[in-house]
Amino acid sequence: MKIFKKIIAAVVTIFFMSTANAQRKKEHHYKEKRNKVVYNKKSSVTVKRSLPRAIKVTHKQEHFSYQNGRYYKHLRGKYILVSPPRGLRVKVLPVGFITIVIRGRNYYHYEGVYYRKNLELNEYEVVEAPEDIIVYTLPEDTEEVEIDGKIYYESYGTLYKVVVTPEGKAFKVVGELED
Repeated sequence: MKIFKKIIAAVVTIFFMSTANAQRKKEHHYKEKRNKVVYNKKSSVTVKRSLPRAIKVTHKQEHFSYQNGRYYKHLRGKYILVSPPRGLRVKVLPVGFITIVIRGRNYYHYEGVYYRKNLELNEYEVVEAPEDIIVYTLPEDTEEVEIDGKIYYESYGTLYKVVVTPEGKAFKVVGELED
């Protein structure tokens, strides 16, 4: 939730300080505070004026618009792409999701967001990416980051490293960025 709040704060700051295509360099810490994270390209903010047919979802009194597997917050008449908070639930997974089985448990992945089915509520809940999970594609807005001289890729706070599998190049979850 702290990561989500920081992302929202950063997005709001960027939004008010420049145009919809605002760009700025981010700096975070990974795992231990002494490790510095350097983003190798500037971040951009995705802003839309309208979201036709978006589904409204609420999590802990925060409102989101959910469209095509992406989550937006409404701010001053515009919709800003955000990372969904852990625990947010939706009734239907986006078209194109993939199922990944880790230690006998089904995870559903779409555009950098991981879900598990809540059988009691018959809904899908946003969860933290399980470590060691391997995916073959990352979202378009994934950023390359350098941590202690090593290159990783970051999407929605999840860090990936490149691995080679029998199927080719893939991305393995190695952790989460912390506040």
